[in-house]
Amino acid sequence: NLSSSQLSLINYFKTFNYLDIEEDYSYNSNTAGAIIKLYQSDFINGTVRITKPGIYILQENIAFEPNKENDFQPTNEQILSGKYPVGHGGAYHLGFFAAITIETTGVILDLNGKTIEQTLLHSLQQRFYANIELASSPFIPNQGPANLSNSSNYVAGNNVLIKNGILGRSS
Repeated sequence: NLSSSQLSLINYFKTFNYLDIEEDYSYNSNTAGAIIKLYQSDFINGTVRITKPGIYILQENIAFEPNKENDFQPTNEQILSGKYPVGHGGAYHLGFFAAITIETTGVILDLNGKTIEQTLLHSLQQRFYANIELASSPFIPNQGPANLSNSSNYVAGNNVLIKNGILGRSS
């Protein structure tokens, strides 16, 4: 009793095209279609932003508590680099809203039997949060408690499969 779009999505992942190349995560630099390994160390300084298609596999449990020494906010260096935009239309203006954002088409996120969750301290500090956000911002343009995106910087994830793990604490 599946719709044609549901059948199409199932077939998309049955024949998912990927490269037999394994890499460690590197923001906006991974090979499209590769197998990318994710470690706790990738989350220490903020959200893992998935911007390239491929297969992403957690290698260990993730306890999200980014930039603790900077009150859980992006640092000036991170803001200036463009990795975590703030200000008018900046998704990270109110802090790290997700451990992982998926901002592209064609991603398999294999939690690999692991757990991803906020630490208790971060959950008390960051009151809107998702372990995994299927977009570059927590709200579509012109929605939410602040102007966190606009039509030129908002990217939604499409054709995404998340499997095989536990989504833990999330404020």
